[in-house]
Amino acid sequence: MTYDNNSVRNGKYYKANRAAHVSLVSTSFDFVQANDERRVVVTTVADGSERTVLAKDFKNPSGDGKTWLADVACDHDADWSLQTSFTDQAGHSAPAYRSDFTIDTVKPFLNLSFDNNKASSGSYYNAPRLASVTELERNFSPGESSIIVTATDAGGAPVGSPAPSAWADTGKRYEHGSTVSFGQELHYKLLIQATDLAGNTAQEVQEPEFVVDLTKPQVRISQVADKTAYAGKVTPHIEFADTNFEPALAQYELTRTRDPYGQKAQKEGGAAKEEPKKERHSVYLKAQEQKGTNTRSISLPDLEHTVDNDDVYTLKATIEDKAGNKAESQVVFSLNRFGSNYVIDEGTRALLGEYVHKPPVVKVSEINVSGLQTDKSHVEVVHDAAVRSVNPGSDYQAVNADDTGWQKTDYVFPSQLFADEGYYRLRMTSTDLAGNLSQNTMAGKDHERKGTAEVNFAVDRVPPSASVVGLRDHLVVYQPVRQLVVNAKDDLAVASVQLRIDGQTVGSWQESQTLEPMTYRLLADGQAHDIDLTVVDKAGNTSRVSYTAVVVTSSRWAYYMAQGLLLPGIAASIVLLALIMLATVLSIRHHRKVAYRRNVFMR
Repeated sequence: MTYDNNSVRNGKYYKANRAAHVSLVSTSFDFVQANDERRVVVTTVADGSERTVLAKDFKNPSGDGKTWLADVACDHDADWSLQTSFTDQAGHSAPAYRSDFTIDTVKPFLNLSFDNNKASSGSYYNAPRLASVTELERNFSPGESSIIVTATDAGGAPVGSPAPSAWADTGKRYEHGSTVSFGQELHYKLLIQATDLAGNTAQEVQEPEFVVDLTKPQVRISQVADKTAYAGKVTPHIEFADTNFEPALAQYELTRTRDPYGQKAQKEGGAAKEEPKKERHSVYLKAQEQKGTNTRSISLPDLEHTVDNDDVYTLKATIEDKAGNKAESQVVFSLNRFGSNYVIDEGTRALLGEYVHKPPVVKVSEINVSGLQTDKSHVEVVHDAAVRSVNPGSDYQAVNADDTGWQKTDYVFPSQLFADEGYYRLRMTSTDLAGNLSQNTMAGKDHERKGTAEVNFAVDRVPPSASVVGLRDHLVVYQPVRQLVVNAKDDLAVASVQLRIDGQTVGSWQESQTLEPMTYRLLADGQAHDIDLTVVDKAGNTSRVSYTAVVVTSSRWAYYMAQGLLLPGIAASIVLLALIMLATVLSIRHHRKVAYRRNVFMR
């Protein structure tokens, strides 16, 4: 038995098909073909599938009658086994021949995958990566399957690279796997090659250079401290640094509480400039900047020493490197070169200059650069003309939030301080550690540094008085015109007065008119009218008075009728006349009865 392909590798592996040539030398083989043509001469097994070459399949191309030939095609990938066996009619046996080999014409297939594919800037990763390599190959050769890892530092110098794990069966047919862990902050490249036992070479798999960067960038703000107030020069300095620095992603912003554009416009008598919302309170300064390969530094100039620049500032610096690692630094500081300023709580701000029915809780915050000298600070409550000093702790609460020199004091004045009716004002006086004297009644002390931060309001729980002079229920007046004079008064201030006759409003007076006479001319019409008077004070307290069946007439008959005097008079006259007539009749009868006493002729 001979083969046309003898390019063997690793003892029995061939990467091309083979054809076996079987030569049988026997002078009696023609007799076997004639009488036993289905005798098996050659048996082939390919991956368990058996085929046979029979006696009838042999040919004698030379015609010599003794050299017989047959071909066996090993034409597909498989583990092959060929075996011969022949005994002639005389009982002579040829030596048995067996050949085992493998045909493999398929290249190995390589696959590479990662557990982390979240790259930034194309090839930068901010978390470790695990590479999984699989090779699909029937005739796997671990010694010829290689995973080549190269690693360099940020400067490009070669360093030790991670080693792949040993190849292992994945559990899938013909598949083997290996892993490589990339957990150090280095630049990596990956090359995967494979050749099977038959010499088939896989297509190489390469992973271009990628970078693992687990470290956050550095950002530092100096020359200004968080929650610190400054009365002098302030020149913040910002430094950015990172191994994989990305200049476009190193940014900073200085913002302030108030809108500088609105301030300027209002001072100049114009409208506030409309700015994008996110930049509305930004402060733009001409900074000095220095750039390095992996660094950037910024120096901001001092703000001009003006009242307008006294404010709370936030300097925020952010950086993101090429791998997506982020870092930020932020400082909040105050420039207060002109003493304290006061921030009135939103709820308290709604009370200012108002009249309220219920004693309120008043909240005010005082912001100061250097902190207050508590022994030189005090609060007074002015009630009408009376001034009363109040003490923290017992009369009101004062809570300090101070750190590294910046101080914010939150004052809470309970409603008990304003329990009595009347006008109230708060006078807050403080002296800071720099010696600045501040009062909330001083100009430029409100939260915008524009006006005062005065707190004033009035408490009024008593309804106003309301009456129409000289009116009462069922009043009848004999006049051509009745002048209705409204009497509306309040302990503090009247807001509105409304006079209604028979449901119709005939008179309405507002606050600005209360000093003028409030009158209405009710003409004589002899009709009964219902008159209502409603008075509302500025605290919302309301009083209402009503008069029913009020009559104004210019007719005496109507007047008497309306008064109810005419009918009783007539009745009394009739009764009197009847009594007179009765008395007359009785007198005549009596006179006749005693007439004989006066006439002598009747005796």
